[in-house]
Amino acid sequence: MRLRRPFGTALALGAGALLLAVALAAEMGPGPVTRSSTFITKDGAFELRVKIAQVDTGRYGYPSTRCDYSVYRNGSFLQPSTLDGGTTIGCEYIGPDEVRVEPIGRGAETVGWMLGVGGICGNTFSWKWTVIRPFHDFRRWEYETDTFLAKEEPVVRPQADRFELWTQYQEWDHMGTAASFFVPELRTVSREAEEDNGIRRAALPADLNAWPELAYPSMLGIFLAGASQLNPAVMLAAARGCTDEDREFFAIHGLPTERKEIAALTARVHEARDLKDSFSSCELHWNEDYR
Repeated sequence: MRLRRPFGTALALGAGALLLAVALAAEMGPGPVTRSSTFITKDGAFELRVKIAQVDTGRYGYPSTRCDYSVYRNGSFLQPSTLDGGTTIGCEYIGPDEVRVEPIGRGAETVGWMLGVGGICGNTFSWKWTVIRPFHDFRRWEYETDTFLAKEEPVVRPQADRFELWTQYQEWDHMGTAASFFVPELRTVSREAEEDNGIRRAALPADLNAWPELAYPSMLGIFLAGASQLNPAVMLAAARGCTDEDREFFAIHGLPTERKEIAALTARVHEARDLKDSFSSCELHWNEDYR
């Protein structure tokens, strides 16, 4: 085994030589795999370069799959807009030869890439996707990213001013796999190169018929997605579409199954949304348990 790239360094402070956080990733197995993807638009030629290697990490053990990626415009290196850009690490089920590099869009309509590695590798599998989008912030070109777990490759739907990325993640709710279900999410990627913050979480539409076909439909998942977004219309749409089997899953997870109880719960969600709106743009950490 050859020890190569240290993630952190050891600092010696004074005569005491106090050591601070040393975290190492040992590159193992065959040599790195390199991948690239290029698209050309009216704003230039954009290229994603990825170096992929098997490493040993504390998070996933060995073999983990590490991807170091960089973005170029007309041959010039672009800086990431945040410090966590440039590297993603996945678990063993997706090796270096199986890492996915998928463009978002086609031809001159392309706006970026999706980089896929293993996200959950156990009794079940999920992908970890990183969306990579170059943009211009009126000073310079750079790129932004968003990373998330999804059961399958995102369903990409082009719209006039954006691309929609539809995904589902697996939720266990502190139970076993047999009681798990799949929660939908919607992200959008802007077509406008001059727009920063162009990768966004979006509200799910209440008209379920307007949704694309997803691999693992779940009314419980849709109901909880609506609750997560404080979107009672989506919750009610899911409740109306419930079968007897769906209601059994609601009961297993401690949720109401009767129409009046569901209506009362969605009314409380509506009140919570109104309360949240009262705080305008203040950042609230309501998901924290301070009790």
